[in-house]
Amino acid sequence: MTCKVGPHIIGPLSHMLDTIEQWQPAVVLAMDPTKDSVSDLRRRVPKTTIVGRVYVPDAEMEGRIRARGWRAADTIAEDYKLYSKMAEMPEIDYWQINNEILQTTLEGI
Repeated sequence: MTCKVGPHIIGPLSHMLDTIEQWQPAVVLAMDPTKDSVSDLRRRVPKTTIVGRVYVPDAEMEGRIRARGWRAADTIAEDYKLYSKMAEMPEIDYWQINNEILQTTLEGI
């Protein structure tokens, strides 16, 4: 199976590994991945782009952005240990944090 958008897995990857291996999707997004699960995923789908997503509650993210503007990114990355996750999980090609915040008004955008 080929696709442009792949599965978005929330929680442990282990129960989906056989299916993902069969699909060989172009992209997999893993919410709050663990090192072991990402290593297993990479072995099974070596050509797939893996995106790791750090969970931050929307209300918290919105509050930080309103208080600090674009500078909120650094404190969020530090508080949620994004830099250490990047180092311990090199199998992940890209990292993502909330991307749906403040999209309801022109001012918010």
